[in-house]
Amino acid sequence: MIHLILGGRRSGKTAFAEQCALTASCDDTVPLYIATAEAFDDEMSDRIHAHKTSRGDAWRTAEVPLHLDTAILGLTKNDIVVIDCLTV
Repeated sequence: MIHLILGGRRSGKTAFAEQCALTASCDDTVPLYIATAEAFDDEMSDRIHAHKTSRGDAWRTAEVPLHLDTAILGLTKNDIVVIDCLTV
C-alpha cells in the first residue's frame, strides 16, 4: 500500500507520515526513514537535527539526497518507508 501525504510547508505532513508508519509497523519491523534534504544553511541543519532527535531509535534512517530511485529499488514489499521530501 502506498500513501501520498500532501500539505503546505510545515503543516505536519512528516509527523503524520511518521505516525502512520509506526502504527503500520509490526513488533519486528523497524520503519525506514529516507531523508532527501541536505543542510545547506543553519536553519536547515537545525530542522534536520530536530527530525532525527524526534524519531529516536524507533527508525532506520537513510540519507539519500540524490538517486532516490536506487534507494527505492532496494526496498522489499514488507518495508515500511517514509520518504521526506520529494520536492527537495
